[in-house]
Amino acid sequence: MRSALRFLLFVGVSFLGYTQTDNTPAVWSHSVTQLSDTVYQLTFSAKIQPGWHIYSQHTAEGGSLPSTFTFEKAGAAYALLGPTTESETQTEYSEVFEVEETFFTDRAVFTQRIKPLTPGFRQLSVTLFYQICKE
Repeated sequence: MRSALRFLLFVGVSFLGYTQTDNTPAVWSHSVTQLSDTVYQLTFSAKIQPGWHIYSQHTAEGGSLPSTFTFEKAGAAYALLGPTTESETQTEYSEVFEVEETFFTDRAVFTQRIKPLTPGFRQLSVTLFYQICKE
């Protein structure tokens, strides 16, 4: 079951993004790492083109839209073990929104640990909503 789970875990991953004028300002990838017999770590990574940035899950209210993950069937087919964590961010004051905004440049990495709850668990679907801006 372990190898089948690793192979099929991300068949249903979908990403939504808002971009400006460049064709591909961020390229996303994902992976699954088995941490124990019952725990897996999901990793979502974005390589961000120079001049662009993606907003954190924890950017200030009233500013740009934060990144959000929706884990379909979480709690039924599998359990989320803690919150989705993220790599190092930068914080900068936005004169447009008049708040401190938190964002990624160059690379963004999000991780989530899960534990399957059903014996036949083979895949999951994750939707990522994020805002990407230039300058």
